[in-house]
Amino acid sequence: MPKLITTAWSNAGSTPATTSAGFLALAEIYPADAMARAISDGLAFQAFSAEYITNILETRARALPEPGPLQRSRRHDLLDIDIAPPDLSTYHVNDHDPE
Repeated sequence: MPKLITTAWSNAGSTPATTSAGFLALAEIYPADAMARAISDGLAFQAFSAEYITNILETRARALPEPGPLQRSRRHDLLDIDIAPPDLSTYHVNDHDPE
């Protein structure tokens, strides 16, 4: 077994047997494609515990709130503000210098 995985298990406080049992329990609840994607993402983050994979799966299963309608401002609702045009003469370069 690769040293990275055994180190991760020992750091997470779990063993290969408990992790395997956790994965089998998750496989009974979640579809295979969701499990494969969660395990792949867990490996990318070096998260080898079944608890990490459970967290990923539960986070993705949560329903996001329905977005509200877009609030568009109407022209007559905007403040009546007059803004002077910017003075761009500061940026003017005189390329026709007679020097």
